[in-house]
Amino acid sequence: MKNFLNRFYLITVIVAICCHPGAMAQKKNKNATRFIEPNVSVSYDSNLYSLSEPYGSFNTRQGFDFKLRNDNIHRPAIHIEANISGKYPGRSSQDSAVLSKIEIVKKERSKAPGRVPVLEETVRDVHGFSCLGIVMYDSATKKHTTIISGLRLFEGGYSDFRYYSFQRNDLKTDYEILSDLLSGWRSYTPEEIEREEADMKKKYVVTVDSIALTPQELQNREYTFAAIVRVSPQPPNGIFAAMVRNNLFNARTRSMVDGGVKITCKDYEPGKITHQGQLFLLNSFGKTVKFPFTIAYTNKGLK
Repeated sequence: MKNFLNRFYLITVIVAICCHPGAMAQKKNKNATRFIEPNVSVSYDSNLYSLSEPYGSFNTRQGFDFKLRNDNIHRPAIHIEANISGKYPGRSSQDSAVLSKIEIVKKERSKAPGRVPVLEETVRDVHGFSCLGIVMYDSATKKHTTIISGLRLFEGGYSDFRYYSFQRNDLKTDYEILSDLLSGWRSYTPEEIEREEADMKKKYVVTVDSIALTPQELQNREYTFAAIVRVSPQPPNGIFAAMVRNNLFNARTRSMVDGGVKITCKDYEPGKITHQGQLFLLNSFGKTVKFPFTIAYTNKGLK
């Protein structure tokens, strides 16, 4: 009987540990990678995390929300951004910056009546990020909200995040979830980015071939010119998008035509028309690389 109880106790402990949210986070298989413009990426388990649409521009600066699936009670979510900067100023500057950020959060959240903020006293290091957490207790709803802010500076850039969870007063569990996601974070130096771009510019050639407007386009007077923008040889990640006059033609949402992306123009002035465009390809780690091209045609005007 004693041996049975010991085995039962051991099994119970193992099950409790494995089912703990933090332990679940540590078991992730990082099967996907998302590049965040302009200079970082995050590898993660797409079976356990959902990814939001990007915030910002795909070719300048972006942010993404990573949300833990199957937790509709605590709803852990991490918003990660990236940006460029100068030389790495040192860890002390990083710690000071995250302290300032969390103090702002504390002041903002404390304005609401009945909210009591509890701020961590010491900056934590999580995979190179300086992190500070704050737990807000709302006396009206008797619920907790956890916010963790983090910052990491590196040569040529920085990355920051804000983590949220709800109805839980357990920073240990929140940091375990956060740590797992941040373990898949990495940055890219300006030299790495420039080297990739230079290699691609040597390898790929962009061509523009005009095509006839469709009968429907002519009938509806939608456009005055159409063309197919191609790249040779075909890149392994395909064509991402093309842009002409701030009009974006996303190759991922538009039908590819004869191995290229179809672009259209609508010009009102007759005569010779010239537009500068850009074709966007993805390099080996997912960053967009711009290839310039020119459109030139004689516009007969909208009929």
